[in-house]
Amino acid sequence: KNEKTMVHIRKGDYVSWGEDLPLEYYKNCLLNLKKQSDYSGYDIFTDLQEIDNKDSLFVDAKEIHNNLSDTGMKTLSNMLKYNNFIISNSSLSFFSAFLGENHKSYIYYPKPWFKSIKHIPYTNQNWSPVEH
Repeated sequence: KNEKTMVHIRKGDYVSWGEDLPLEYYKNCLLNLKKQSDYSGYDIFTDLQEIDNKDSLFVDAKEIHNNLSDTGMKTLSNMLKYNNFIISNSSLSFFSAFLGENHKSYIYYPKPWFKSIKHIPYTNQNWSPVEH
């Protein structure tokens, strides 16, 4: 595994459900990670097709993976190549962090997980909640 960080931004149907996370959540996660580690950059996995090339979150990313024709298994397989995980409130990013973590990983997850229902996700000791 490389020491890079994976950021998963889930929008799509989450927008109409009102469960999408603001971009500030991801930026706050990256700020927290900078305080805890000397990470070597981050890549974004997202279903967003229109990327705001002026937003620092996207400008500073090393790579942006947003090919909607990739299968979920291919995306998950690619996500597992990372050491640190900034996840959204989706099962795909949860499982990438759960399956890909190691004792050196930093994992950030949204708190609350959902706005409309109470859900407490399973977490390990090195998982840190970030308010949004």
